[in-house]
Amino acid sequence: MFKILNKIKIWFVSQIEPLSFRQRVMLAILSLFLPLFLYTYWYLRPSYYKIEKLSKDILQLKKEIAKYQKLVKQKPVLEAKLARRKIFFKKLVYTLPNEKEIPELLSKVSEKAKQSGLEVVSFTPRQEIVQNYYNIIPFNIELIGTFGQLVLFLEKVEHLPRIITLNSMNVQMKENPDGKFSLSAKCVFHTFRYTGKAISQRTKKR
Repeated sequence: MFKILNKIKIWFVSQIEPLSFRQRVMLAILSLFLPLFLYTYWYLRPSYYKIEKLSKDILQLKKEIAKYQKLVKQKPVLEAKLARRKIFFKKLVYTLPNEKEIPELLSKVSEKAKQSGLEVVSFTPRQEIVQNYYNIIPFNIELIGTFGQLVLFLEKVEHLPRIITLNSMNVQMKENPDGKFSLSAKCVFHTFRYTGKAISQRTKKR
């Protein structure tokens, strides 16, 4: 082993001795910086880029964590809003009659007219009008009576538990055989039936 090292040393000295002083200095500088360059290029440079990428990933994770922490803090507020929406939705569905209740509801309107002292000349349900998540159910009713009776009837309809709106009303004076005057009112009412389906969904099914 020592013989091999000694031979290498002798070979190395024999290679350097012919060189000038300037060449020896350049060789010394090269032998000093070459390992440093190789170390930097093959080890430090990849490590630097890897650390930079990890730093960006950590920053992104911190942003996501902050986002989810914010959502967690908002959870009680969102749950309270959701609870209020559910209560509102239940009240809304309750005020909209379902399909089975429509005939009974229309019968109640006619009954309220008679209770108010009005004469029901005609009562005509019309075809449903499809809307997003609910249908409009229009119906015509022609009444004869006094102004007070008509106001009383409209008040009774307004206080029904289900939603019924007066869409239009045409009122005319009418002279009775006894010489007295009464009102002839042609009313268009709307009630609503909740379906929970959008128009696009219904079109696809058809």
